[in-house]
Amino acid sequence: MWLLDVLRFLLAVYYASAHTKPVITPSGVVPVVQGSNLTLTCFYESNVTTFNYQWCSKNRAPAYSCLRAIGQDECVNVYADGSLYGIQCLGNNVLNLTIYNVQNADDGVYWKCNHEVGKSSTISEPIQFDVQDGINNVILSPSTTLYRVIEGNQLEAIICSARCNPACSYTWSTSGKTVSATGTLDLGQAERREAGTYMCKVQNTISRFSKNGPVVSLDVIYGPSSLKLIPSTLRHIKNEGNTLGGITCSTYCFPECNILWQRTSGGLSDVVSNNAFLSIGKLDRMKRGTYRCEAINPDTRSKTTKTVTVDVRYGPDDVTLNVTNIHTVTEGDTVNDIYCSADCWPGCVFTWSSMTTRRQVSSTAVLNFRRAHRYDAGDYKCLARNPAHQFSREAEIHFTLIVQYSPDVLISESSALLHENTPLDLLCKAACIPAVYKYTGFLQRVHDIVISYL
Repeated sequence: MWLLDVLRFLLAVYYASAHTKPVITPSGVVPVVQGSNLTLTCFYESNVTTFNYQWCSKNRAPAYSCLRAIGQDECVNVYADGSLYGIQCLGNNVLNLTIYNVQNADDGVYWKCNHEVGKSSTISEPIQFDVQDGINNVILSPSTTLYRVIEGNQLEAIICSARCNPACSYTWSTSGKTVSATGTLDLGQAERREAGTYMCKVQNTISRFSKNGPVVSLDVIYGPSSLKLIPSTLRHIKNEGNTLGGITCSTYCFPECNILWQRTSGGLSDVVSNNAFLSIGKLDRMKRGTYRCEAINPDTRSKTTKTVTVDVRYGPDDVTLNVTNIHTVTEGDTVNDIYCSADCWPGCVFTWSSMTTRRQVSSTAVLNFRRAHRYDAGDYKCLARNPAHQFSREAEIHFTLIVQYSPDVLISESSALLHENTPLDLLCKAACIPAVYKYTGFLQRVHDIVISYL
């Protein structure tokens, strides 16, 4: 029986030696990033179940230094060193070696896997570490991460760098879009569309390991640009008592503009809204005027304006004169012009009419007599009318002119045929303004000689 066991063992040794060497994956020169972990897998195709595995390494020394050999019966998550190495058996002749925290000192180190059966061993081809510098801290120059710049001003270039071996590649991106394939972000003159966040990505060109730099935020200060009004009408003409809907003023700004409305009327201005919405509501004549929307950038104090004109049709409510309603003059005197006035928009249309003759005597607001004549006396009416066909309104006022003049005397006889010693009746009539008379009798005159008083 013992002889049969010896033969089986010798056959296994022969079988093992007749097969290929253990294989390590990855193989050849293995790139590994500094600071990372690397797992090597050793596989050996064999039917032998009694064997040992051994991992060996060397740097510049001529000979390999090997870890303790591990038998198949020990191959259950055995760790040689929890901080440097980890060995794990996966079964089916597969053994993993994990090397933790690879450093630059591991660059050029060779590793091999040794498969031992009895006193015979089979050694894999070695692999060699090519330690590439990991990406250390990503540095920005200048180190500022928040920029606020006025649109059109020059934005200094931002340089992203990191220590890498081999040299890393750099990309700058914003909102998932690449804006630079180098380590330099150079936007030049700032534009509002460039506002946002930017990130530099550093990537090892071999391992594809990457690291992001600090996020850079760019605020572009701009505006206000031209103002937009809703509705867009720049002149509103309404009747007094009508309602005017709200008007919204908007623009593009960063930071958000301060918007207000001012009203100017009669040379005086006042703020009527401290926001973008203008609400006038029911109209009266006091609300007419120009309404100006003003947008101010709180950072630059830059501003722009847009004006809306509101005209309100109104009047006349009443009519006034520059003299009293009853005006007394003396015939022959110069009569000052009589002015009729009323408040209207659009401006009132005036006419003067004689109530005595029922005729229009003036198509303006001025009633002109020049020198007073008794026939000018009478009642006059000034009519003020709003000319807008959409707004029919009128008002009137009356004026009386009294013209004083001296008496006109008329003597009438009782008979046209006169005889001597026949009675004669004389009648004296007078007309004047005011109609106040004093009769002093008759004076008989022959040529220039007064004969008698009666």
